[in-house]
Amino acid sequence: MDVKPFCIFDEMEIPGESVIFDPSVRALCKAKYPGRNKGDKIGCPNYGKNPLCPPQAPYRPDFCKKGIFHLAWVEFNIDEYADEMKRIDTFSTWSDGQLKNRRLWQNSLKSKLGEYIKDRKWVIEDALGCGSGLIINGTRKQAMESAGIDVFQTAANVNLVLEREYPLHLIHLVALLKLKPSEKSLEDFVNEAKKKQAADELKRWDNMDLLQREIELGKKLLW
Repeated sequence: MDVKPFCIFDEMEIPGESVIFDPSVRALCKAKYPGRNKGDKIGCPNYGKNPLCPPQAPYRPDFCKKGIFHLAWVEFNIDEYADEMKRIDTFSTWSDGQLKNRRLWQNSLKSKLGEYIKDRKWVIEDALGCGSGLIINGTRKQAMESAGIDVFQTAANVNLVLEREYPLHLIHLVALLKLKPSEKSLEDFVNEAKKKQAADELKRWDNMDLLQREIELGKKLLW
């Protein structure tokens, strides 16, 4: 089932100093979590195997030293998604836990976030994604957590609320983008605005009939 009807996409520009780096975050990839806490199956299965994950992927505290930074995210209402899934005969007998299993929605959600970022037409210098890699403009990017970013504290610093207590009701996938500075000067922006204003005025004039034009000219002469 398409996840998009249950998604809200958004973004904001943030100061680089709001991004919190902590090398201990990378150790969370080895932490126990439900379903993988026995023997050698403790932690994320991508740890030590995926080149975008620790320990191969680097700690990157220099990422936010200089630049223009944006957070982009998708908010996914997993409760509504599970309720809708249960209406489908195939899934009508599934438990809540089965319906909310990340294997059903995670890849689709990451894909939708990647599409949202691409559609914004930003000129991206570098980016950090989420999970075991997010494809941004055709390239799979290292996750924020893998780079050592405390995503929850960073989000809190810019008033973005992320749930972290289970059961989750709203799931967020977040990406951090470093944008290339615009090469346009203030004068360029002003000239573009003037050109647009002139084009809009010409279009408005073209849409007038003869009487309306005479009235408009009369007003200008009076002024």
